[in-house]
Amino acid sequence: MTYHFSKTVDMRFDDAVICTKDALKRHNFRVISEIDMKDNFKTTINIKFHPYLILGACNPELTYLALQAEDKIGTVLPCNIVLQQRDDGRVEVSAIDPVASMQAITHVVVNQVAREIRSHLQSVIDEVGNATETAGARKIGKRLRDGGDREGGSQEERGNQPLVGARQHGVGKELTQRHAERERHVLPRTR
Repeated sequence: MTYHFSKTVDMRFDDAVICTKDALKRHNFRVISEIDMKDNFKTTINIKFHPYLILGACNPELTYLALQAEDKIGTVLPCNIVLQQRDDGRVEVSAIDPVASMQAITHVVVNQVAREIRSHLQSVIDEVGNATETAGARKIGKRLRDGGDREGGSQEERGNQPLVGARQHGVGKELTQRHAERERHVLPRTR
């Protein structure tokens, strides 16, 4: 049994963080801690490290159920989501598998809660993975600035619409809107 699930996405690190936080919100998780390991290593032991962020996430309703069943469950909370930039510039997003991390706890309610949280976190990781299509907007914007887009038509032809894939998945809406706004400010309209 693996202890995590992961996807590697083709987007900037900061965009991956925003996309991950948005997906967590959609699944009723609150980010209750953020640990920037790159900054931590730099300030404490003066070592350069790649961007590596640990998000501590909590679904209050499910956490409450688990705490009612087992009051020491807090020793394995919150659920951690890790974002780290790889050498090729892509970002790997990983989430803990709560079923694996809580398997030593033999309580039926805790096991049910762990399975439900697992389902939500798998969906979060899948949604972030699917949001890679919005990162493609950055590449399209660059192609437009460089003289046109053979695949998606000109900006005028697209009418400044966000990428279709992002709308189909309901993912990265804020990211896509921000990209569209950036493109409107960066690109002159051609007629």
